[in-house]
Amino acid sequence: ILGPYRTRCFLSKNWALREAAVLKLRIIFPELVSTRQSSIPGFKWWDSFSRGMCIIVERCLEDKVVQVFLTGCIVLDDFIQEIATFSAKTQAGFQRLFIFGIMIDGHLSKREIKAIHYLIEKKVITYSEGEIKQWSNDYFAGKGIEGFWGNKAD
Repeated sequence: ILGPYRTRCFLSKNWALREAAVLKLRIIFPELVSTRQSSIPGFKWWDSFSRGMCIIVERCLEDKVVQVFLTGCIVLDDFIQEIATFSAKTQAGFQRLFIFGIMIDGHLSKREIKAIHYLIEKKVITYSEGEIKQWSNDYFAGKGIEGFWGNKAD
C-alpha cells in the first residue's frame, strides 16, 4: 500500500517520517482504491488492501506521538468513508478483521478503547466495547472467540 520508501518512513523511529508517510497515504488513498478496483476483478483486492489498511491504522492509533495518532485518525476517516460504499457483508468482514487486530496483543489499551468508541460512534463497529473485551479475555484464556466470526451486521 505504502510502497518501499514510505514503508521505511512509516516504520522509522523518527515520528516526523511516520507522520509524513501517513500524510502521503491520505493524499494517494483515492488513487490507490481506484487503481486496485480497476485492476483486480471483484473484491479480491479488498481482502489484502483492508488487511494492510488495518495494520497501518492500528499502528497509528497505538503511536505515542499525538501528530501521528491524529493523522492516523484522518486516514481512518477516509477509510471509513470508503468502507461505507460497500455491502453490509464486506463491512462486517472489515469490522471483525479490525477488532481482531486490536485485541490480538492480549490487552486493550486506553487508546485502543478510545478507537473502539470512535468506530462505534461512526457505526463502523456494531459490537459493544463489552463484547470486544469479552472476546479478548476469552481468546487469551484459551476459550476461543465464540460468536466473533458470527453474522452480526451481515
